[in-house]
Parts: sequence; structure tokens; C-alpha cells
Amino acid sequence: MALKQLLHDFTSLLYPVTCVACRQLLEANEALICTHCLVDLPYSHSHRRSESALADKFVGRVPIHQVWSYLYFRKGSRVQRLIHHFKYEKLPEIGYQLACHYAETLKEEAPEKINFDFIIPVPLHPHKKAKRGYNQSEYIGQGLSDVWNIPMLTHALERQTHNDSQTRKNKEDRWQAVSKAFKLNTPDMFADTHVLLVDDVITTGSTLEACASLFMPHKVRTVSVLSLAFLAN
Repeated sequence: MALKQLLHDFTSLLYPVTCVACRQLLEANEALICTHCLVDLPYSHSHRRSESALADKFVGRVPIHQVWSYLYFRKGSRVQRLIHHFKYEKLPEIGYQLACHYAETLKEEAPEKINFDFIIPVPLHPHKKAKRGYNQSEYIGQGLSDVWNIPMLTHALERQTHNDSQTRKNKEDRWQAVSKAFKLNTPDMFADTHVLLVDDVITTGSTLEACASLFMPHKVRTVSVLSLAFLAN
């Protein structure tokens, strides 16, 4: 054990390994995110409340059963750095690690609500996926699937159009951009099922609403949504 710590300390001097969230040096038993951040990140605890600013994002077009998000997202925050590295710096294991933590929390605090038949990640357009190298939502879905032992379907939804960045658009503009962007494959298999749609960050909720709307004509029993973070006002 002492030798392992010595090697870690020596390697850290040559090649410092820092926490993606707070940029402090990681200890030998830490990976990507330090223990302090894992304890102190801004958790939303949305699974404990039926009414919240997060749930309000989905009032209107499509009936959503449960709306869960792990963290509050604010510009310039540690969460923004985590999401940025997760999506753009080829560190998809960040999403997987956080999803596993969230899944364990939900399993402990709300086991009766984990009654999904399928976990379905929001798809990327093939060109964007090829450029990025992976679909970040699939890593979130895989973490949930591994902890809950619920199957993830990566080809249930297909993105047919490639939209420009949505970050500067309001909810109505986003809805117009994504309302016809997705296609549901093998829709008959979702009759009388509870589907969990998974994405990285919820801003207006339009992307998840567009995906959820595809299931409604095919006698799906329930649709819920989950994300790693949501944009806090």
C-alpha cells in the first residue's frame, strides 16, 4: 500500500491528475471526480418532489410521469465543467460514473419508482456522433442499466435531422427545431410499457418532449425522463 501511494505521488509530480470539476489534485483512490466534489455537488433531489421547476418544464405538450435530474446546472459552475469534459473532451466515463452514483441513490431512496421496462437514450445525428466519437446519453443510460439491471435500447430512437446548436433558442424555437427531428423504430414493442428517456442536460425540455411524443400514439403506458443535470434559473 505504501509503495502504491509512493508511485502515485511520484507520478502526480510528473503528470498531475486533477479533478475534472474543481481542478484539485486527485488522491490515489479517486478517479476523474474527487470525493469532496462527489459529496458537495449541487444535487437537485428532484426524485423527492413531485412539483418543482424541473417538472414545470414539461407541463403542456406531452404527459410525462416522472422527471428526474441529478444536478443543478449553472454557467461557470463545476457541473458545467463536468458536462463540458463529458461531451467535448472525450471523457464519456464521467457520465457513466455520475449515472451509476445517481442510480444507486435512486435505488436506495425511491426503489418503488424504478419500474421501467426500457431505458432509451436520446440519439445523436450520425454525423455528430461520428465527429464526437460517442453518444454521451448512451453512457448515462448504460450506468443506469448496469445498476438497475434494466435493458437499454440504443436504436429505438433515430435522429433524422441535424440541427444547429440549440443553446441560444427559447423553448418555442427549440420545439420547432426538434419536433420532427426524431423517428421511433419498432413502435409496437412499446405498447403497455414504461419507458425512461435519458439525456445529458435539460434546458427547456423540448428535445425530450419531442422524443416522448413519438411513443404516445403507440399505446405506451408511461414515459418518464431523466438527465444528469438541468438548467437552473
